[in-house]
Amino acid sequence: CYLNSLMARCEDVYYSYWMVGCRDTVDSLFTHDSTLCAWCNDVHNGYQCVMVESARDCSDCYFSFELRNCNHCIFSSNLINKSYYAFNKPCSKEEFEQIKGRALDGSWKSWGEAYRQFLELRSKALHRAVQMVNTENSTGNYIYNSKNCLNCFDVVNGEDCSNAFSVGDSKNIARIYSCGWPASELIYNCCVTRGSMDVAYCTYIWWSNRLRYSDSCFSCSDCFGCIGLRRKQYCILNKQYTKEEYEKLVPRIVEHMKKT
Repeated sequence: CYLNSLMARCEDVYYSYWMVGCRDTVDSLFTHDSTLCAWCNDVHNGYQCVMVESARDCSDCYFSFELRNCNHCIFSSNLINKSYYAFNKPCSKEEFEQIKGRALDGSWKSWGEAYRQFLELRSKALHRAVQMVNTENSTGNYIYNSKNCLNCFDVVNGEDCSNAFSVGDSKNIARIYSCGWPASELIYNCCVTRGSMDVAYCTYIWWSNRLRYSDSCFSCSDCFGCIGLRRKQYCILNKQYTKEEYEKLVPRIVEHMKKT
């Protein structure tokens, strides 16, 4: 993978952002579990799609918007369970291949014209008020397979979340950016948390539990005010303590912080 940001479980992905479980994909964003895709946005479980936006369970689709369980569609929008469609009308396999061949003949001129047609099609299509699928009791946008997510954005498999952005497989979290992959729980006021539990006021925490006010810690537990630790426990300001000392000192520090 090369020149990407926010990736998980990906292989051979280039120039993309917020990708999970993708392979052989370029120039895409917010795309999950997809293969052989390019210029895709908000595509889940896609295969061999180019310039497709807001699609689920689609394959061999091009320059299209808002598709669900479709295949062999081009220059189309707002379709569900359709096959061999061009410009939102049924077409033969031969017609589909001809239109696809003209749009993707390898020339910049053809690409530019196809992209212009896509933008025009998208501007006239029906747009959902919010992108939510299999979601209940939630507010925000781009929320999937989740429940009880309030004021949340870009969430997949979330539960009991609030004021959160970029969440995967996590629950009981609040005021966070980028949490999950793998699952995290009981996270508060944090930035980038992976596979952790009971973490608050921290940044960049991996596979750790019961951390407070810490940064860039890996596989740690019961640490307070620490930076850059690996496989450590019962540390305060990067200094090692016994369990008894730690449990005695931390409440005193917290009480002092509250007063001052």
